Amino acid sequence: MRRVFRRISAALPCLALASIVLAGCTMHTRTITSEPPGGVVFGGPSAAFMQPETPHTTPVSFTARRWEARCFKVVKVGFYDSAVQCLPDGAVDQSAHFVLGENREDMLQPRSTPPAYAAPKLALSTAQAEEQTRAHAIRVPPSQRIATQKLVFAVDRIMDSMQDYYISSLGTAGSGGVLRKDADRYDDALVAAKGEVPDTVIVYVEEAFSTFRKSPGSTDPDVSTRARAKRNAMLLIGK
Repeated sequence: MRRVFRRISAALPCLALASIVLAGCTMHTRTITSEPPGGVVFGGPSAAFMQPETPHTTPVSFTARRWEARCFKVVKVGFYDSAVQCLPDGAVDQSAHFVLGENREDMLQPRSTPPAYAAPKLALSTAQAEEQTRAHAIRVPPSQRIATQKLVFAVDRIMDSMQDYYISSLGTAGSGGVLRKDADRYDDALVAAKGEVPDTVIVYVEEAFSTFRKSPGSTDPDVSTRARAKRNAMLLIGK
């Protein structure tokens, strides 16, 4: 009897390990539905940073071992855009259902694509080539190169900080103060650069920053493409 008990006790750690391994292999489903069906599903880390999912027409299901927190909404021609629903992270089955209200005025204005989404027209390689040509055309005197590089690197770090906020934020109350601080840092960097770097540099940096600020909330993918191209080209100025 003691031998049997010892064997069972010795097997318990193995059984526990097996149950953990099996649990880690379990696939979970995240289902998005709408009434009526056929709406385009937008998803993203926050309500301000969303893009069409793939596949993107309701009803749709995704599978994964574990979910990251993600927000969703549904858009359909002839109906008002749905409210945003955010699903938490976790290793469980999840679902979100959206009921769309009819918009008769929208139905009278047929579109080839849903109102909140347009197919991308601008290739990143094309945008990169255009912006790099502009950046290389900006002449920076040797005496102003250090100040110029200091400005573009400072603005690039500010963009990194803001991008991290956009990705991690789920629209929590009061979190807008983070962006306000980054905007103040950007203003300070420009003020410090006045007279130390060419005006053409400041104009391009302001253009790159402005486009970057518009990209998270834009439903036009070309805006994001152009913002990425301008940011990369900005770092070439003065080299």
